[in-house]
Amino acid sequence: MPLTATMVSIEQSFRGEHDRELVQIEGVLIGQDRATGDLTLVLHSGDFVFSAILPKGNSGFGKLPWKEGGLIRVTGICSVRMDPKTTGQGSGSVQTGSVSILLRSSDDVTVLHAPTWLTSDHALAVLSIVGALACVSFAWVFVLRHRVEQQTQAIRLSEDRLRHLSQHDVLTGLPNRFLLNDRLGIALKRTGRFDTVLGVLMIDLDGFKEVNDSLGHHAGDVVLCEVAARLVCSVRQTDTVSRLGGDEFIVLLPDLHLVAEAESVAEKIVAALSEPIDVEGTQVQISASVGVCTSPDQEREAEWLMHCVDAAMYLAKASGRNRYQVYCDSMQTAPPGEKAAGVIADYERG
Repeated sequence: MPLTATMVSIEQSFRGEHDRELVQIEGVLIGQDRATGDLTLVLHSGDFVFSAILPKGNSGFGKLPWKEGGLIRVTGICSVRMDPKTTGQGSGSVQTGSVSILLRSSDDVTVLHAPTWLTSDHALAVLSIVGALACVSFAWVFVLRHRVEQQTQAIRLSEDRLRHLSQHDVLTGLPNRFLLNDRLGIALKRTGRFDTVLGVLMIDLDGFKEVNDSLGHHAGDVVLCEVAARLVCSVRQTDTVSRLGGDEFIVLLPDLHLVAEAESVAEKIVAALSEPIDVEGTQVQISASVGVCTSPDQEREAEWLMHCVDAAMYLAKASGRNRYQVYCDSMQTAPPGEKAAGVIADYERG
């Protein structure tokens, strides 16, 4: 007749009431030990810790499916070990040292409640992973933001460069015709509002073609850049030096008080451009013909001023070059489009 296991509590086992009996007892698995060859399961129930021993030959192979933290029921022979240090003391009671349950096979272990996956170790691992992902995300956001800022800065620099190229001469870096027209319009409005004088100078280089023919276009570019630098040094920071194209330049002198100030600047430019220019060890001698036109009358249009200063420049060139010529009302014998040719023809006839 098979033996029937008795369901007991851990407190009853530690009182020694079921020593050497077949019992069933429940507990939470807190450890597994194979150091002695046998599989020892360490369990706790309430304030008591006990063990369940599965002989070596009956434990099977591989890893057993019992996870720490799970509630299990073990069936086996209850073995109570007395503590010899406390036996016979006091009123003569026997003190239990430990309780072991001797198992027959792995079938004597029943899992009542599997442990939850989210243990303290797992929770720490999850927090570590989440923290790592958060750090990686923040780092990626920082890197992405830095890249976006770099790309935005590059786009802005590109836009600024394109805007600069659209308004400035590529060779000399001076304002081109488009920017000159804009500044000329603003200067004319200031002339009318503040009752000042606007001076316009047109500079044409004398003998520049011979420089290109004898020394090459590279030397010509060096000469143009040096001329641009000398023109900028000859005027105020508020003035505008522009290259129209080729060897022609325009200088705007806004907010003058006297007409004679424009003539003084023209004389200074003629003197500055008459100095030799060093081109890779070769001294290049050039000069400039300068036309001067002033606009004390705010009603004059920009196009008219440009034609007037152009006529004055051609007269300076026809008069022997390396000089400046001031435009006067006596030159108004021809429409603006025909003024240069008329001035030169009058000069030749005279």
